[in-house]
Amino acid sequence: MKPIAINKRLSYFWLLIIFVIHGCCKSLCVDRTLFVNFRHIRSINADSVSFVQYVAGSGYTQKTDSVFINTPVVVTDTSYSPLFREINTRYDWKIINHSLNKVYRLNNFELEKIKCCSDRGWVVRSYEMNGIRETGDFFYVD
Repeated sequence: MKPIAINKRLSYFWLLIIFVIHGCCKSLCVDRTLFVNFRHIRSINADSVSFVQYVAGSGYTQKTDSVFINTPVVVTDTSYSPLFREINTRYDWKIINHSLNKVYRLNNFELEKIKCCSDRGWVVRSYEMNGIRETGDFFYVD
């Protein structure tokens, strides 16, 4: 009976180790990504948003790509916007909220090289938003 109990404990131990390693790898392997979240804006005020990508350091003159998001919202909708995007920090970004006529310029990303399981990755430590240094890997549009 004892060998079975030891094997069972050993199996649980290895499952726990695999789960922890796998979980850590998934959370750390988001490479060069800044998350953009429209957390405190009503849906009616974030129904048309553009994400415009530029060559880094070009002074927003060399556009490489853009995405226009138009979400139909009824005027009486008081819910908060569910808009959430990931942007690649290899580029400079202009986020335009057409509903509120606001422009956010994101650039000068500071990255830190990290070990990500058996590979290396980069996480965002800070960035500039309209010339003001912000920390973290989230940009909350308020």
